[in-house]
Amino acid sequence: MTITLDLAPTSEALLSDLAEQDGQDKTEIASSLLAAALEQAAHEREVEAVLGGLDDSFAGRVTPLAEWDAKFRAKYNIQADVEPMTHEEAQTLP
Repeated sequence: MTITLDLAPTSEALLSDLAEQDGQDKTEIASSLLAAALEQAAHEREVEAVLGGLDDSFAGRVTPLAEWDAKFRAKYNIQADVEPMTHEEAQTLP
């Protein structure tokens, strides 16, 4: 995919300097830098989601697993003594 970016003069100068120092094409370096930034942004979102879940847990805004499990089993008429399927068992389902 081709994307055209308008860089600030200082960013363009930094990119040109980096490309010259590394002996690489500016496009390759820009692509690598963008990929790294996107991965970092995705990681930060995941961390924020985990921290939000922890905040909810500490504030008592979650349902204990045993309570949720009991309601789920009652809703779908699943006996309490039925063990969940293993991953291998699930793979054999049609």
